Amino acid sequence: MMDTLAGWVEVANIEKDLKHDFLHDLKMFEEFLSTFLTRSTLNNFNYYTLKTWENKIDSLAHEISKQRNPFFKLLYSRFKLSLDEFYRELGIR
Repeated sequence: MMDTLAGWVEVANIEKDLKHDFLHDLKMFEEFLSTFLTRSTLNNFNYYTLKTWENKIDSLAHEISKQRNPFFKLLYSRFKLSLDEFYRELGIR
């Protein structure tokens, strides 16, 4: 789902800096998740970092949504649902 979201943002008509920031933060979040999964531990630091990245991405997604991109809203809500499911499987939420 992250790849689909990133691909859409990459080709969408979105302000260049906002696009760059969103794609960068999404990539960093993906890298953090990969690192987290290989360690397979959830300590307070990891949880805080996970939530920090998620909040940064949410904030940027909100800015993109203001630009009247209904397809982005749909993709982003699907991304959030898949993320929630992932968290549930790990017992995070």
